[in-house]
Amino acid sequence: MLAAILYMPGHAFDFEKNGMYYNITSLQKQTVEVTKGDSPYSGEIVVPNEVEYSNKTFSVTRLGDYAFESSTITSISLPLSIREIGHHVFQNSPSLSSFTIPSQVNQMGVCCFNGCYGLREIIYEDSDEPFWSPYNSGVSGNRAYYVSCPIENAYIGRNIYQGGDGYNDGAFYRKTNLTNLIFGSKITSVTGNYLFYECTGLKAIRFPENVSAIGEYVFVKCSGLEDIIFSEGLKTIGMNSFEGCTSIKSLLFPSTIEAISTGAFQNCTKITQVFCKATTPPSIEELTFPGIVYLNATLYVPIGTKSLYTESVGWKDFVTIVETDNFEDIPDIPEKPKCATPTISYTKGKLTFACDTEGAECVASIGDRNVKTHYGNEISLVPTYTLTVFAKADGYENSDTVTAMMTWSDKGLEVKNITVDAATGNKCDVNDDGAVDVADIATVISEMATRARSQGEEDE
Repeated sequence: MLAAILYMPGHAFDFEKNGMYYNITSLQKQTVEVTKGDSPYSGEIVVPNEVEYSNKTFSVTRLGDYAFESSTITSISLPLSIREIGHHVFQNSPSLSSFTIPSQVNQMGVCCFNGCYGLREIIYEDSDEPFWSPYNSGVSGNRAYYVSCPIENAYIGRNIYQGGDGYNDGAFYRKTNLTNLIFGSKITSVTGNYLFYECTGLKAIRFPENVSAIGEYVFVKCSGLEDIIFSEGLKTIGMNSFEGCTSIKSLLFPSTIEAISTGAFQNCTKITQVFCKATTPPSIEELTFPGIVYLNATLYVPIGTKSLYTESVGWKDFVTIVETDNFEDIPDIPEKPKCATPTISYTKGKLTFACDTEGAECVASIGDRNVKTHYGNEISLVPTYTLTVFAKADGYENSDTVTAMMTWSDKGLEVKNITVDAATGNKCDVNDDGAVDVADIATVISEMATRARSQGEEDE
């Protein structure tokens, strides 16, 4: 009976505020984590930067273990204060369709998305810091990150490094629904054994110019992959990187390529053309390509370099080597057009976003490091508002991100990067004097302050 009592279902939390439950993680640092509570979470969730409790202001720095387990949330917006995402956080939450890993978060706990049967999009925000994908002891490798998730779209905005023994399942292991894979401008290497293993829905991949290395076993058995664009800047391709990509027919290696490891294109038996722009033959092994490719494919090399290739290990095995100075007419992957950069306008107490791309949806985040719920009859207004907006649409790459920042201090108001829609007029001109200036933004801040004060009085 004692054991039964000790393990009765229940959710421990320190306090609740506005429908969200928190545990205090440090009284000295005044930090809390979001946790599970008495009532399940649902709908659209916005996690605040800060929360007040017992006359103290706590920074929200973590999503605790199991915080949104078995919930019916449809979306979640995380503030800049979140630094860590715990274990099993969204487990068995089938209504969550998209998740963005913030740029300041570089690691998640195990099994975060087990049973998220509606998760179709994952976005790793751009960051100079890598995202660490640790080995998940006791489960089927890193595959547990997205097990049961029908991921269709993935944006990788930073390097992903995997821990463990080096041969565990990759984060996107057998995500056969994955058809749209985009690498961001911060990527310098694509590594991780079996990271995209058997992602058979992939048809085309474009590597940005800043990618200098493709690691081992990354795209093994991506049998639907037909087109690969290696951009200038690529230096190395790891062992068995594209093994079993049986739909590849043509390859173009850039002039910067230095080494291609053993088995990089093993079992890619449909290759009939190999173009290499390097004037110095890259280092390769005899088994880099399958034997049938050496016999049937044509190797195209720069004018004046054929003799070098015919004397180089690996390259000399090609029966047919042809010199050419035309590498420009090789079929390329059609680039997706980019969504038009959205504009920000303000009118009648609302921020409005617009994008010229038909069918585009604007995705906005508003962060404020200092704003919080107030109690009493006075407010010390020292906020910094940061607004970021980008547009997305089917068939388009995400637009550039627009950022606006408004800071109020004892020295007055500072305004940075306020964007105005030139085509539709100056909607940010609140007082209609023909210019966007401090007076206009002061009005906006004043209205925000008024609303904050009213909300504080209602709460009290």
